[in-house]
Amino acid sequence: MKNTYVIATNVVSPLGFNTEDNFEHIQSQKSGLSFQEFDFTNEPFCVSKMQENVINQRFKVLGDFKDEYSKLEKMCILSVADALKQTKHNCLGKDSVLIFCSTKGNIDLLENIVQNQSFDTGLFLAETAQKIAEFLGFENKPIVVSNACVSGTQGILVGKRFIDAGIYNNVVVLGGDLVTKFTVSGFKAFNALSAEPCQPFDDNRKGVNLGEGAATVILSNKSNENKEQIIVKAGFSSNDATHISAPSRTGQGLLKAIQKISEVSDLEDIDFVSAHGTATRYNDDMESQALARADLNFVPIHSLKGYFGHTLGAAGVLESVMGIASLQHNQTIISKGFEVSGTVQNLNPIKSVEHKPLRSFLKTSSGFGGCNAAVLFSKINL
Repeated sequence: MKNTYVIATNVVSPLGFNTEDNFEHIQSQKSGLSFQEFDFTNEPFCVSKMQENVINQRFKVLGDFKDEYSKLEKMCILSVADALKQTKHNCLGKDSVLIFCSTKGNIDLLENIVQNQSFDTGLFLAETAQKIAEFLGFENKPIVVSNACVSGTQGILVGKRFIDAGIYNNVVVLGGDLVTKFTVSGFKAFNALSAEPCQPFDDNRKGVNLGEGAATVILSNKSNENKEQIIVKAGFSSNDATHISAPSRTGQGLLKAIQKISEVSDLEDIDFVSAHGTATRYNDDMESQALARADLNFVPIHSLKGYFGHTLGAAGVLESVMGIASLQHNQTIISKGFEVSGTVQNLNPIKSVEHKPLRSFLKTSSGFGGCNAAVLFSKINL
């Protein structure tokens, strides 16, 4: 089977509008989290939210489109446009496709229904994806992957499968989601939010912080011009169908996804795990059990929720991009917020940046409905 190469990446978040700026900021321990107020409660919440005026300033460079595009659409277009500039491959033609990964899409448009009593078709994920694809010039109709919080990771898996099957030569995987009144109130109803900056895997963790962003990974059956290449080596998803709003408490679904990878590729030498790590009691305990059952709980691990918050459908793409940057820079990433071990199975959260050769990492994701996914990224020399 031919390799699936990562030929370009981007992250748009409160920490920057490209991969390098975001990586530099998290390596200096800068977080995008801040306290924001919402009109449904007097309690401020710690979230990672982008300033719309900053997005608009960036978007004006692409043309004067006034209010034709939503906040999320602008973020997504900026992300993909930057990634496309990084490669000489034509990723817009008939041999290429855009995969849009999101849980909620333009969910902020819901407020228009309440205020104006009119439905906005921009709420449809397929319409959002088509609008983004048309702006950027894709010839093919885009594909939507919406599978709760594994959407981004699942999108990368779908992209690899398309390339492996010879259906497309290039796949642009885009993840994007927003922080809105709808999402914050929903997670509050689950009692899953922390009013303070989150602490994944820590004994004192109190819950998740939400975040918004857009991220892009371009996959191809052809490498770029670099001597070192990042490839998507293997990946699988599994649904344990435990509960509408949670995966298995024992990590059964995530374990199965990891075990499927181990059947086709060696996991003994991975350098780190980029975990889902939401900082809820439930998720982190579940993840610790899955990793322990896979004999991976000793492997260095990080969660990026302390930097970006939980970006929902974008998380799998965004966090994969930062893991890829970690491999490229040969620098580990600190699991921000961790101090004292507090999961049912001991893990090995990264506490300091180390500069050392890094060759591979495992990205894991879990979400509502019992969905789980894992992807193995590796660095090779041509």
